[in-house]
Amino acid sequence: MKFLTLFAILACLSFAETKNCGCSEASHSRAAELVGEKKLNFTVIGMSCGSCEKGLTEKLKKVEGIISVDKVDHQEKAVAVTVKPDVCETTLKEAITKAGYLVKDEAKK
Repeated sequence: MKFLTLFAILACLSFAETKNCGCSEASHSRAAELVGEKKLNFTVIGMSCGSCEKGLTEKLKKVEGIISVDKVDHQEKAVAVTVKPDVCETTLKEAITKAGYLVKDEAKK
């Protein structure tokens, strides 16, 4: 039974990138936790175009511990990443700031 559960988790994660697995977002988050990943979401101020999205995506991919950059959307002001469990949220906020953008809670200061 444990083997089947692990297989289901891995299958879900492998299809998660294409959104073809039929699982809920909560299932993906739980599966990610079980295999040692965490998902982080940020509201980012200052992106204005697709070029901004591409540049920030490339900068984030260079951060140690990033597994994937799942979303960078200037219209929604959204950034979503999947990281190893030991990656600190502050490290990602610093990378976003270093790229020239503000993380929403940082913009309030």
